[in-house]
Amino acid sequence: MSGATQEAVPKLTAEEYSKLPEVIGFKDELIEGERILALMPAFSYTVVLGNLEALLRAQFPEMRIAREAGWRFKSEDGSDNVPGAGLDGRAPRGL
Repeated sequence: MSGATQEAVPKLTAEEYSKLPEVIGFKDELIEGERILALMPAFSYTVVLGNLEALLRAQFPEMRIAREAGWRFKSEDGSDNVPGAGLDGRAPRGL
């Protein structure tokens, strides 16, 4: 067996995360104090979201439709979490 050990990476706070440079083409999130980068899909979800909203409005004209503008929360251990952009592509960074 290998004697290699994995060093603990210090957890980021939401404030530290908000100061990091933007990485173009990636979904950028802070999950339990760890920065997570994932490739963005090639197709724009804003098109899908707009079509879905149009269908909902046509079927349910009295329904109020709201888009998420972003949010943050703390895990049970106190680590900060800042989920990446919603389906509308708006990032919650800088809250």
